[in-house]
Amino acid sequence: MAGTIQRQTRAQGRGVAAVRILLVLVAAAVAAVAGLVLVITLSARPLIVPPGAHDVHIPATVLPQVIQLEWADSSHCGGLAPGESCAVTSTVVRAEEIPLGIRAVAALPRAIEAIAIVVALLAIRRALQRIAGGTPFAPAVQADLRTAAIALVAGTLTRTALHPVGLVLLMRWWDGLAVEGLGKGAGLQPVHFSWPLLVFGLVIGCLVVAFRAGARLEEDAAGVI
Repeated sequence: MAGTIQRQTRAQGRGVAAVRILLVLVAAAVAAVAGLVLVITLSARPLIVPPGAHDVHIPATVLPQVIQLEWADSSHCGGLAPGESCAVTSTVVRAEEIPLGIRAVAALPRAIEAIAIVVALLAIRRALQRIAGGTPFAPAVQADLRTAAIALVAGTLTRTALHPVGLVLLMRWWDGLAVEGLGKGAGLQPVHFSWPLLVFGLVIGCLVVAFRAGARLEEDAAGVI
């Protein structure tokens, strides 16, 4: 019987250790991807240019507020006969054409959300480590889960609140541009809201309440004994 319990305990410990490693890997991946995207957005340059490639650029769609941003040239369509049509030539706006300050403000909300995700993942990892150590209802476990919940909810709401700021600056810059003979086309993302992250944060917040109730029951049981 004791041997069976020990084997089960070791198996559970290995499972928790695997989950902790996975959380660290996911956090590292999120941080790496977010960092690369931020660097590309601010520099407006590709990190890797294939040999022999020419005119490689980063489009304005690297900004989370931009779906489409382009110039439309129809100057070659003059003098058409009735019934004839002409294809408008479109040129994608490059990220480097957008002022650095606007790019930084537009990219900031996405970076904040990524930081919040990393903080939450590492906090959950610490909580699992303490739970596996035999103290599931310790105050430190509740603190870690609370940190994860606050990070996810605050990160999501912060990105939602700051997203329109970059959008307004981008629209003012775009509306102020005018090139003779060229039209403008824009597709913009007015609102960003991540329901999955918010719901996940609220679920973890509910776990904090449940663990707090479990800690009280554990204290009451210890008092009875």
